[in-house]
Amino acid sequence: MVKSKSPSAKNIWEKLKQHHEGNTDPFKIRTLLYEISNSSYNEDTNLGEFLQGITDKVDQLEDLGQKFKDEAIVAFMLQALPPSYEMLKQAIKLSDKCSV
Repeated sequence: MVKSKSPSAKNIWEKLKQHHEGNTDPFKIRTLLYEISNSSYNEDTNLGEFLQGITDKVDQLEDLGQKFKDEAIVAFMLQALPPSYEMLKQAIKLSDKCSV
């Protein structure tokens, strides 16, 4: 599973809040799904930070009860990469260990 390694205080607070208030916020789920599916990496920014942003949104969705397979998360990330990453995208897609 692709998860962030070090939860921030904000993430911990959100998890506690959701645990006590419930995990069904359809608007938040739709918003996060929209943000992930429309993500697009700008090569002027840090790739690691960009991918961490997607991972953080996936973590939030999972906290809201939406579960994703690793392959789906990788697909979100690959979709967001620009054409200059096409060789990397194809290599990952053709990898025996990845079923994206």
